Amino acid sequence: MLAGVVFTCSRAQDPAFSMMFAERMYYNPAFAGLENGRASLGFRDHYPGSDASYITAVASWDQPVDVLHGGYGVMLMHDRSAGGMLSLSGVSLTYSYHLQISRSLFLNSGFTASLMQKYFDAGKVILPDMISPTGGIILPPGETIGSESTFFPDFAVGFLLYGENWLGSIAAWHLMEPYQSEVKNDQTVLKRKYTFLFSYTVPAGNELYVVPWIGGMVQGRSQQYVLGGQVIYKIISAGLAWKKNFGNRYDAAVFSLSLDAGNVRFLYSYDASLGGGGNPSRGGAHEAGIVVGIGKSQSRRTIIFPHL
Repeated sequence: MLAGVVFTCSRAQDPAFSMMFAERMYYNPAFAGLENGRASLGFRDHYPGSDASYITAVASWDQPVDVLHGGYGVMLMHDRSAGGMLSLSGVSLTYSYHLQISRSLFLNSGFTASLMQKYFDAGKVILPDMISPTGGIILPPGETIGSESTFFPDFAVGFLLYGENWLGSIAAWHLMEPYQSEVKNDQTVLKRKYTFLFSYTVPAGNELYVVPWIGGMVQGRSQQYVLGGQVIYKIISAGLAWKKNFGNRYDAAVFSLSLDAGNVRFLYSYDASLGGGGNPSRGGAHEAGIVVGIGKSQSRRTIIFPHL
């Protein structure tokens, strides 16, 4: 069946953001309710202007609640690829339990339950027999192909350990490895994904901070690692990172900039291709985000990480 063949291309990595700290609940449910209430919106356009573009949007909101001994959150995501032929959408509910081990050591554990939809638009499929050698795509298809929409539940768990100026994050996604299609085989299963994130904040005096960090995700045969750093001075943050992907050989230098205007933070980053599987002529990848602080903090943590 063609649907099974088409869904083969979904075996690659889940959508990945370069600004991992901005979309932190997308990488680990244990981040829910970490500080004050927080709403964020992130948008990523990979290879803009190309038929091979990947467009991903994520919106989330989370809030700490003392009576729950932690926090909860809601997340919406939508990913569009192959010119709209394939799309993945989902709504997620998250709970995170916060444990204070000592005066300056904290452990959060989080759980996410999601309802996902994978959609295949048959109207955007171009088959070999539709292409005329002389006139381009002018022929009707020789077979009838139906669109397909599949709903499936999904689950994730994560842990976050942090102190006064450091954090370590690890999470596992797609715990049950659900199928994304009515055709159930190894090519349509959503492989389990593991994400990690580690950072250390170095105070440099006079409201200046230097933050080295490393993050990544491993899913099936794909392995993506990001090594970066940020320099934060008052309301401005600038970052530089190197992204290495062993699954599709996409390497990139990531440049980021953020502006903190009180309760609102504006973020932007650009992936500049360094060769490998990426095609520089397609324009790299652009990301934009906005983070809004809502309400007063109810968290027991004593140190606020400026890069979060």
